[in-house]
Amino acid sequence: YKTEEMPSPLLFSCPLCALGEEDAASLVREEGLGTVVDLRTDGEEASLPDVQIPGVLYLFAPLPPLALFPDREAQARAVLSDKESLFSLRRVFDVLLHREGTVLVHCADGHERCDLISSLLLAFQPNNALNFIRSYSVYIVTVIPNC
Repeated sequence: YKTEEMPSPLLFSCPLCALGEEDAASLVREEGLGTVVDLRTDGEEASLPDVQIPGVLYLFAPLPPLALFPDREAQARAVLSDKESLFSLRRVFDVLLHREGTVLVHCADGHERCDLISSLLLAFQPNNALNFIRSYSVYIVTVIPNC
């Protein structure tokens, strides 16, 4: 997957379980939110379900919690050797490459699996890396408070 530039903003966050109506409306109105990608497992999603935002598409693309693995190499092996994880990654990149509107990607705590997605995006979009890093560093801190 290679694109020349990112077509619209990409947000990273923790789960949307504590999202209020006003914040949800703001994400749609001000950020153009069109899709939410949830990287959590079934159990994680069941314990803290996302607030559903009317008119926003939700994609469930579970990846294993990377904290379970001792280092980056083990994390990469776990994800890249698992058919379900590869299927999830493909679904995520299909959404990112063909999106209309802003996409918000989240996992259980807003990093680890989100970091994996951002790393892969940076690897495929080196010409746009600085803008991506600027956007990422702003949004990861400010978009959604912890649940």
